[in-house]
Amino acid sequence: MTGRGGIWGKKPEAGGERGKRGAARIRRLRLTLVLGVAAAILAAGPAMAADISACATTIAKPGFYRVTQDLAASGGDCIDVNAARTIVFLNGHQLTGGGSGVGVRFSSRAKTSFLEGGNATISDFAVGVEDDASYVRGDNFNANGNTTGGVLVSGAQSSTFSNFQASNNGSYGVHFMMGANNVAESAQASGNGSYGIWLVGAKENRIDNFDTEQNAIAGVYI
Repeated sequence: MTGRGGIWGKKPEAGGERGKRGAARIRRLRLTLVLGVAAAILAAGPAMAADISACATTIAKPGFYRVTQDLAASGGDCIDVNAARTIVFLNGHQLTGGGSGVGVRFSSRAKTSFLEGGNATISDFAVGVEDDASYVRGDNFNANGNTTGGVLVSGAQSSTFSNFQASNNGSYGVHFMMGANNVAESAQASGNGSYGIWLVGAKENRIDNFDTEQNAIAGVYI
């Protein structure tokens, strides 16, 4: 299933073009964090602004977190987000796993959080990005070459992932499992071991402007 031009809108952006927009976007996100949700964050406790320089990082407080270098995990997750209203900026870096775990995982407590990749690549994990929360927004990343899947949206509500790649993964590119009202748009999910986009028990989700080519079983499987 491939949508190019016409009623499907623009072709998904190339990685270089997405990368150019990352720095400007993250400045806007930091301003949003300060002005738009500062009152809520301060009511819950002190906001954080911190750098991430190693895998096995768990985020327990709302705030802005920036990856400062390429990260590698010998096993398990690289970044676990366990706080609501959190911005994670991957800053264009490579996150590499050891064949298990998740590159960036949003737990059920991480509602209303944002992942900005800056054209980062997440590979060699079991799953690149996992959303178990709701109202999460992810943009401008590549979840390619993971042993199971690129992006897993599990039981979440009203999350949106856009301008990303989820290709050459062992089983699927994007998997909506249960949940409702989620969106995946302007992306590529090609060359995966089974499905480009796989929906199981998910309701009222929207898939728009995708390239889903050369997946082993189906481009979109419902």
